[in-house]
Amino acid sequence: MAAKMTENFIKYWDAIHGVMVMATVLDPRYKIRLIEFYFPSILGADYMTHLESIRKLCLDLVKEYELMFKTGDENSIHSNSSPASQLKIPDNSSKQDECMLSHDLFVSFDGPTHVKSEYDAYLEERCYL
Repeated sequence: MAAKMTENFIKYWDAIHGVMVMATVLDPRYKIRLIEFYFPSILGADYMTHLESIRKLCLDLVKEYELMFKTGDENSIHSNSSPASQLKIPDNSSKQDECMLSHDLFVSFDGPTHVKSEYDAYLEERCYL
């Protein structure tokens, strides 16, 4: 039974983890820093490969958006509102757990780097805590 549950979890995780990563990167509290913080402990030595694929996915999405915007297809950008955009973000005023406090410490040591695009500028800004 445990093997079947593990198989189902892996199948589900493979389908959804990209969406969860994108949501994390677009959250101004975490950006890509949360991924950089947790991936080494989750994935071990292979984390850089996964991190680079996430960076590439994000850049591809930005380029796709820029292309749609430059070609004057702005209506398709704004008309594709999803139910996810209507979700309420819960108030996180409760005490943060130890893992998030470690992440906050990790992020507090961010330093400036070279900015190449608006997306890069977004990632380079400090995370909102």
